[in-house]
Amino acid sequence: MHSRPLEPNRLGDDRPTLPFLTLISRWFAPAETRRLVRRKKPSRTRGLIEVRRRIGDLRPLIDARLGQGRPVRILEVGCGFGAALMDLRKLYGDQVELHGINRYEHHGNWRRIRRTAVRMGLFSDEESRAVTPPAVAFYDAGEGLRHETGYFDLVYSQASVFMVPDKIRLLEEISRVLRPDGIARIDVWVRRKRFPKPYDYVIIIREGDREIPFWDYIKRFPTMKRRRTQRQGLKWTRWLNRLRKPLGLPRIPHPKKKPYLEMKPHPALDLGLRLVETTNLNDLNPDWYGVQSVYEVRGDG
Repeated sequence: MHSRPLEPNRLGDDRPTLPFLTLISRWFAPAETRRLVRRKKPSRTRGLIEVRRRIGDLRPLIDARLGQGRPVRILEVGCGFGAALMDLRKLYGDQVELHGINRYEHHGNWRRIRRTAVRMGLFSDEESRAVTPPAVAFYDAGEGLRHETGYFDLVYSQASVFMVPDKIRLLEEISRVLRPDGIARIDVWVRRKRFPKPYDYVIIIREGDREIPFWDYIKRFPTMKRRRTQRQGLKWTRWLNRLRKPLGLPRIPHPKKKPYLEMKPHPALDLGLRLVETTNLNDLNPDWYGVQSVYEVRGDG
């Protein structure tokens, strides 16, 4: 049995989810919390609801691995202020062994993670001091993961890989640290449509004189698949949009399915690419963010 509350489920099914009052506290968060989120840190306070929108629902993957007599080991690459990790701690308690990676300590250490969890209504201050903290390490994940091969049941990342200089090596390392029955879901975010060319793609793969789109290139590897999330949001926006012209109403955006990368384990995955150059987009424009990585297909790839 899972030691977690069963409450009205905002995520749309009958699986256990965050307590209803926790969700209400997020909608009507105090001004201090709203300022925390607005002050250039929205990506570091994304919880499981945002994870589902980007890479699908992680709970079925975790539930399927519970009951094996050991904690389910989970790694978030780019965990930020730990909102998703603390969501998982709230839901599963010590049934999950939580790990995170941030590049620098100020991106999210335990002190900041605990404080954010309290401000978001996940735990009271007293409860937050008693929970088992996630093990967060600080380094560039693109230089290699500091975990043993075959360690994790689940690895995921949301809105972080585009900041890593060597993205391909990170993907190879994620494949390495997965258990034989493990799985990874990665929000790769290949293209930034609002950026001008030639900086709109953060992963560029060249083979001779031609460029190969990332999603086409990974088709060469059977353990890597392009998936799409379920359509989120209101189902009746299409019907309203049919009425917008005669009524003179603005178009209501209909939420789209988002692509993400799903990976199965391979202890020696080699994607056959060589990193040629990287460009920190923030150095070109203070309003841009991310690192553009350019790769060449190796002769033996």
